[in-house]
Parts: sequence; structure tokens; C-alpha cells
Amino acid sequence: MHDVVRDVAQSIASRDLHWLTSFKERIDEEKMKESQLISLQNTEVSELLSRELDCPKLNYFSIAPEGSLKIPNNFFTGTQRLKVLEFNNTTFRSLPSSIRFLKSLCTLSLRNYRLKDIGILGELENLEILDLRRSRMKMLPNEIGRLTKLKLLDLSDCSRLRVISPNVLSKLSGLEELYIYGSFDKWEVERIENPRSNSSLAELQHLFHLMTLEVHIPDVEAIPKGNLFFGRMERYKISIGDKKWGSYDDRKMRTSRMLKLRVNKSIHLVDKIKHLSEKTQSLCLERMGDVEELQMLERPNVQSFQQLRFIKVSNCNMIKTLFSISIAKRLCQLEILEVSNCKNITKLLEENEEIGESDILEFNKLRILKLIQLERLSDLWYSKDTSQSSVRLFDKKISCPALEELKVNKCPKLKYVFTSSMVKFFVHLKKLQVSDCDEMDGVIEGTLAATEGEISSSIRLFPKLYSLELKQLSKLRKICCGINPMEFPSLRHLKILGCHALNTFTSDDGKSRVMPPHYLFDEKVILPALEKLDIRGMDNLERLWADQLAQHSFSKLTFIFLNGCPKLLNVLTWSMLTRLVQLKHMVIHNCENIKEIIQGGDDDDEISFPKLNRLELVSLPELESFCSSDKYTFGFPSLKFLVVEDCPKMKMFSQGQLNTPMLHKVRLNKRGSEKRWKGNLNSTIQMLFTEKKTSRCECCPSYLSQTGFKFDCWRRRNQFLKVCFVFGSSRCTVMNATTTSELQAMKMAMDVTNAFEGSKMVSQ
Repeated sequence: MHDVVRDVAQSIASRDLHWLTSFKERIDEEKMKESQLISLQNTEVSELLSRELDCPKLNYFSIAPEGSLKIPNNFFTGTQRLKVLEFNNTTFRSLPSSIRFLKSLCTLSLRNYRLKDIGILGELENLEILDLRRSRMKMLPNEIGRLTKLKLLDLSDCSRLRVISPNVLSKLSGLEELYIYGSFDKWEVERIENPRSNSSLAELQHLFHLMTLEVHIPDVEAIPKGNLFFGRMERYKISIGDKKWGSYDDRKMRTSRMLKLRVNKSIHLVDKIKHLSEKTQSLCLERMGDVEELQMLERPNVQSFQQLRFIKVSNCNMIKTLFSISIAKRLCQLEILEVSNCKNITKLLEENEEIGESDILEFNKLRILKLIQLERLSDLWYSKDTSQSSVRLFDKKISCPALEELKVNKCPKLKYVFTSSMVKFFVHLKKLQVSDCDEMDGVIEGTLAATEGEISSSIRLFPKLYSLELKQLSKLRKICCGINPMEFPSLRHLKILGCHALNTFTSDDGKSRVMPPHYLFDEKVILPALEKLDIRGMDNLERLWADQLAQHSFSKLTFIFLNGCPKLLNVLTWSMLTRLVQLKHMVIHNCENIKEIIQGGDDDDEISFPKLNRLELVSLPELESFCSSDKYTFGFPSLKFLVVEDCPKMKMFSQGQLNTPMLHKVRLNKRGSEKRWKGNLNSTIQMLFTEKKTSRCECCPSYLSQTGFKFDCWRRRNQFLKVCFVFGSSRCTVMNATTTSELQAMKMAMDVTNAFEGSKMVSQ
């Protein structure tokens, strides 16, 4: 809040409502006596707390000072009408004994306090709310059981709490809300023969008004058989087993009714939690040792799971199918489904009952679907008719019209994500990520056909998709195929990594073009909103852009990153140059055969990159220049950061004229530890080339500029790591870029002693 606004608010509160929210200079005794509310946050209050608080009309008192405080025992003697008391983030040596006189107190908050003994609180007989969140006590004493009017008890995140005296909780007969998550979890199992030394969950059965519960139960045996209190719960956060709700899942799956199960044996579990299955909104299953499918948790003859919004299943290796059709039909509220590391799942849905040929299973509210490391998954739908078996994720039996995010990772049997007939229904999809699927042949199966309104124009795909990531799909040959142009109207981020077989975005008939050249993007790919293009490890990519492109494609591109494309000869064609007015960053790394960044032409032209401020050219062994044509005049009015590293054949930046008013140095590595400048960019590049030739060894040609011994060439991740040791001088450019681990591997693989002996012979 702005200081002026805060001061005005405090002034009005003090004048009209008898609220005291600050001290200007000294304590006003008369104003204190008339105050009904005092709230002092981050204010010096040592003077106030040093004596009796004489405020007979005070209803609300809240302070949050920092550090240790000592309050006199008579502090609360003059505040017997007090109803709300908050001492948060405070270290008390002890509570003042006069707190027992606060017979009207209804709410007490002592968050983050460090008191060891709170037994005196048992005398606050009218207390309804007791908040001890994140406090450091080790024991909840017997005296707390005297608070029979207590409606809310918050012990959340009291990580040191190990003991709750037996029968304390059962005496809190008016309790409606109990928060004990991240705190006490030493629930004892009820046994007749042995007296208990700690609290048990059976005590909660006596709390007939309890409707809100947050609790962790490590031992399923601690849940009493035939318990009724679960059935009364309207709001809960419960975890059963050896793991609690993690902070990430807690935020992502936050609802008013959350249940997490992680147990190796589910014996008796179904009966004990059957009352929760009707109400649970967030369900997390982990390492369910002998649960073969979710139906094990279904209560017979009851419409279970109808309120489920979020489901997460992980490391349940006994599960073969997740849902029966009967359960799936009830998931009308489902918003998020995540299944991971279930090595025996083959389908998510199993057909164990008759279903009509034209019936469609609809998940109308499903927004996020994540399928991760499912080794045997082939599709969502299981049919008794084996001839209908497929290797696609979606087909005509499944409808997810609200899906916004889809992630498919390490599902090696999948060949396609969508069918051409189903893709039109995913109109809300915003984020698509497919990675590490060894058999993935295409994102969309079949040939896309235009509708009547699209016959003479483009086919609009995924109208809201803004991010597409395709990673480590070694057999991927195309994204989609069809005769008409394909438009992705909202796609802003495109990342393709490790798709070694991919060389074209679309094809006409579902097969890769067999006649070169292969263009990743041509006039049939329309990307009017694309801002970031990230391409890495594409072994077969020969050309990025065709000469003819759709009119508005790539006009918003701001970032280009290329790495590990060994067949690529250049980056930009003439048709792309006029589109890059928004380009800010261009990074080209480890492309062995690139000879020039811009393909030269014969026509005179002025080419400007008005917003390009960062250009990196790294490990391009065949690069000779940015552009070889002397017909072009280049303007880089915003370029400030230029890296030219390990480009041994680069003799000049451009044959044509250059204008780089903001550039005053060329960096020899990304860290910027070495820099050069000689008046202008072309002169600097020429100077670098001369330095490489006269003072450093040439790695690719088989000669040495200085006395040394030439080692073999090593191939690593589609690029040559050319290694030389130069004796009597600094290491060569490639060696400077070599990591410590790589050097260690080289030394282990080679006889370094012989190398030195060889160098001596050469020098002699």
C-alpha cells in the first residue's frame, strides 16, 4: 500500500472506528482506553508490552513484532472484554499468567511461537478458534482437552509435535475443523491389551461435528475398522501411506477434498476409505502394490468418483488398465489426469461391458493430460475386437473438447497422437509436448482433408495452440500431411530436438518427399504468430525455408536457435529476409556444413535487421562469411553482442557493405573472456582469421602452424571434436572449448607419454 493511502486509512480508522494502528511518537493513554481494535504490525512495541494494557473496551488485539519478548504477568488484567488475540512470529519466554482472565476470548492465534508449555490455555473456556500453525511445541498437553467449545484447532506444520496426550482430541466435542497436516502423525493403533501413550484416529469418531480434516496417516492399520468420521467429512486433505502430499501437487491439485494413497498392501483399505470415494475431488495414487485397477477403490452400488477433478497415478506397476468404462462415464468433472511410471499399463480405458458402436466417451472438462514413461501404452481405448487395436493416442471413441495441455513422454509403442478425423475437435489445445517416443512416426495420422469452407484456402489446426515441443523422436518423419496448406494460427513457440529422421513439417501423402531438396517449411506451412524457433539435432535437415512461403508466415519471429544440423548449408533465404523485422536473437551452433548464414543472390539489395541485438556463430567449421554475395548492403542498427567462436574458415563477415553502429567488439566465446576489435566488423573478422593461421594450430587441415603433435579426430553428437595439443604455446581454439570431462576421457584413451615423445621428435 502506498504510504499516503495507508496514512489516510489509519487516520479514518482511528477517528471514526476507535481503531489504533500505529504510534507516531509516544503512546496516547486516553486513545488507548477508548480503542476497540489495536493492530500493530512491524512496529516497535516494547514500550507498550512493558506494563499492564489498560484498554477496557478492547475487542481485538494483534501484534507481530520480531524477536524475543517478555510480557509482564499482569499485561491482560485490563482487557477482559478481549475477543480476538493474535501474537504471531513472536518468541515468548512464557505466556503471561493474566491470559487466564480473558474469559470472553473466542480466537487466539500464536503462529510461529516457541513456547514449550501451553497448558494455561486450557483455562480459556470460551475459546472457539486456536491457531498454533508452525509452532515449535513437542507435545499437546491434557489441558487442551478442557476447551469443549473449540470449533477450530490448527496444528499445521508443527514439525516437532510428537505427542498428543490420549483422549485430548476426543474431549473437544464441539470441534468442526482440525488441521494437523505436516505435523503430528504418530497415530497409535487401538489395542485393548495395551494402554495408549499417544492419540489415535479412533478418537475422531467421537467428534460428531467434525467436517474438516487435514491429516497424514503413515500406517493404514491406524484407521479404525468401520470408521464413520470419514463419511462426515465435507472438506479434507488426507494422505495414507509413507508419503505426504508434495508442495507441487498440493498447489496444482488444490481442492477442498484431497486424498493421497501410497500403500503396498491394500487389504482392508477399500472398506476404510469407501466413504471418501463419493466426495473426493483430488486423488493421488502412488506405489499401490496390489491394486490392479482403480475399480478396486469403488464402493459397490454407489456412484463413486463423480466429483473427481484431478487424478494422478504413478509407480503403480500392477495396473494394466486405469478405468473401466463404467467408472470413466462418471468422471464428468475431471480436469487433470496424470499417469506416470506404470510399466504394465497398456490402455487407460478397458471395455468390459457392451457399448454402442456410435457411442463416444466424453471428458468435457479435461484440461490437462500427461502420460509419462508408460512402456506398454498403445492407446487410450481397449477393444475386445483385436482388429481395432491401434498405436494412436486418440480415436473416434474418445472426446476431450476442453483439452488445453497434452504431454506424452517415453511411451515407446505410440506411433501417432491424433487421427486426422479427430484433430478438428481439439480447438482449445494450447500446449503440446511429445518426447522420447521411439516409434512415433507422425503427430497426426492420415491425410488431412479440407472442409467445404476450406477447399480453396488453408486448413486451420489447433487454433489456440501456442507451444509445440517435439523432442527425441528418432523415427518422426512429419508432423502432418495433406494437400491444402496447414495453418497454426496461434503457435508462438516451436521446439524440435533430436528428431533425426525429420526433414519436412508436412507432406502431401503421409510420406517424406524423396526428391531433394527437403524444406522444413514451405508455402504449405503457415505460422503467422511464431516468435521462437528452436531446432537441435536434426541430422536430415537440409533446408529450413523454401523460396516461396505463405504471405504472413514468420513475420513475428524474434528468436532463432539452431544446433547440431550437419546437413544444413545455410540458414536464411532471400524470401525470409524481409520477414525478420522483429528478430532479436539468432544463435547458430555446431552445424558442420554451413558455409554462409544468408544464401547469396545476384540482385542489389539493402538488407536490415532492425532489432537484432545478439548473434552467435559457434563451432561452424565450414563457415566462410555471413553472406558471400557482394550485392547486399547489410544494416544491423541494434547489434551489440556478437560471438564468433571456432569458425576457422571465416575470413570476413560480408562481401557487401556493413553498418553496425552499436557494435564495438567481437567476443571469441560466449563468456566474453576474450574480445577483439579493429575499427569495423570486417576488419576484426579478418584479424581473427590471421591470428588463427599464424598463432594457433589448424585442426582440420593436416598441418601444424607451430611445433606440436596431431591427435585423431573424435566424433561426438553429430559434430567433429578436433583435438590438438600445442606445445610451447597456448591450446588451440577447439581445446579451449573442450570440457574438463572430455579432456579426461581423451587422456585415458590415448597414450599421452607417446604423444609428448612424438612432439619432441618433430621439434628435433
